[in-house]
Amino acid sequence: MGGGSVSIDNDDPATGDSEFKLANAASGPRKHADLRSDMFSLGPAGEPRGPLTISFAYKLPDKVKPGDNIALYVQFFDQSPTHINLLGEKKILVGSSTGDSAMTQYKTMTITNILAPANAVVADIWIVANVDEPWISGVAQFDDFSVTAAAPQARATIFAALAALLIGTLYVRQGRKHPLPMARCLSGSFSTGTSRR
Repeated sequence: MGGGSVSIDNDDPATGDSEFKLANAASGPRKHADLRSDMFSLGPAGEPRGPLTISFAYKLPDKVKPGDNIALYVQFFDQSPTHINLLGEKKILVGSSTGDSAMTQYKTMTITNILAPANAVVADIWIVANVDEPWISGVAQFDDFSVTAAAPQARATIFAALAALLIGTLYVRQGRKHPLPMARCLSGSFSTGTSRR
């Protein structure tokens, strides 16, 4: 596990039955953890699309050390039968950057006006502890992910409920920024999914 851990627990959800936990309390190049959603569709490349809004609940129950942050990425990809390429990403930080520490309740963060590259057709959510940003401040909890897209004429359309997608997918980083193996946890059972990078 490289010193970090990832789990789906049911002891302290924001709503519903379960929450996602990342934990890392030690520094070092192999002390880290991450989880990633399944990919979700953005619609055909080149078609008009409105900006995205992502919303999620988070809780940092331990004391956050100065400079520590959990990084959350909204990543955009093209896709063909033979390859998939990362085209861009939106980075979101929680921790020192948001002034949070020793939280007793969840907060909800909503990020609006996220623009996907024109050629992107799929996206995912990647949450990382102690890779690009330092994090040795213990546990970080996440819940209630959703992504919505505004249609070109300002009509809101929900095209992804990432709580359902994230419940299926988690894996612990093993020293590569985009690791190949993907583990799927669904209703307590695990199976190996297909690699995507």
